[in-house]
Amino acid sequence: MRDKGLDRLRIFAAYLIVLLHLSVNYISKFDLNSVSWWISDALSAASRIGVPIFVMITGAFLLDEKKEITVRIIVKKYIFKAALIFSVTSVFYAAVYYLGVTGETVPFSKREFLKSIVIGHYHLWYLYMIAGLYLLTPLFRSFVKNAEKGEVLFFIAVSAIFNFVFVLNRYVFHFIFFHEIGEKMAISTLIGYAGYYVAGWYLSHIDLKGKIVAGIYTAAVLSYVIAILGTGYISAKQNTLNIVLYTNYSLTIFCMSTAIFLFFKRSDRINKSIFKIERLKLYKVMFIVYLIHPFFIERFRRVYDLNLFLASIVIFLVSTVAAIILKGIADFIVGLKRKAGEVYLKQDITK
Repeated sequence: MRDKGLDRLRIFAAYLIVLLHLSVNYISKFDLNSVSWWISDALSAASRIGVPIFVMITGAFLLDEKKEITVRIIVKKYIFKAALIFSVTSVFYAAVYYLGVTGETVPFSKREFLKSIVIGHYHLWYLYMIAGLYLLTPLFRSFVKNAEKGEVLFFIAVSAIFNFVFVLNRYVFHFIFFHEIGEKMAISTLIGYAGYYVAGWYLSHIDLKGKIVAGIYTAAVLSYVIAILGTGYISAKQNTLNIVLYTNYSLTIFCMSTAIFLFFKRSDRINKSIFKIERLKLYKVMFIVYLIHPFFIERFRRVYDLNLFLASIVIFLVSTVAAIILKGIADFIVGLKRKAGEVYLKQDITK
């Protein structure tokens, strides 16, 4: 049975990522002392939880011990699929860029064209990252299955804290020895999205008491306020935008992400009549929205004439419609191949 709460969260997270990629331009073009900048700052801070939430949803699904997910399935289904999606999408964006479809004309270079395919468009880093988590999934599945709750929670906490310490040093303190210590400790499995990945499983499978849930929500609200005001304060001090408080590795974003994940996970307790839009099953096309929305942002630059919130709604809706059409075409082609295969089998049987 599908988890409707996580389906709703997929839609929300996809919108937040659209908002994020638009907000970068808005927050960089306004005066720090203007109301417009602070509005952009608030929306940008909120949007930063989109990617962590996608990672948590993946962790909740792939680390579920009720699901039979072997190493063979991980490699054949998930890693191969990620590689295929990356290849197709990367070629598309490289071609679009050099053909000038987005309005930019760039001299063609075979070397640079191949390099752009391998590296991928700016948002395709996610596929590299998620492929890395896929590779570690068998280990994490064994860990969450056999470990005590406290041990799993300890791993999540250590990951979140280590991430934030090193990010804080990168953006604020700039202590060289911090980087050297990190390399000597060889904790690369912790420094990354592993904490979010395991947290998705934890929040989906561990029943939390009401006081703990209330504490998580309170921490999220405080984190959001700190992210907004702190970003303004630090940026003013440094006279340049400093995003230390809303990078994906920040404790503020970690607290906000876990709270929103938990809220949607528990959303079945909310009146379901407000979710009638679920009949459209939009959650099925949200990853396509993630893949294609930068094309519309770059193609329709006049969207920046709108305010940030309205621009994000427009791009999200356009991307969703395009994703529905693309999925429809793909399903149609798959259907034709399936029918052709059935006809072939029938002919082979009658021989």
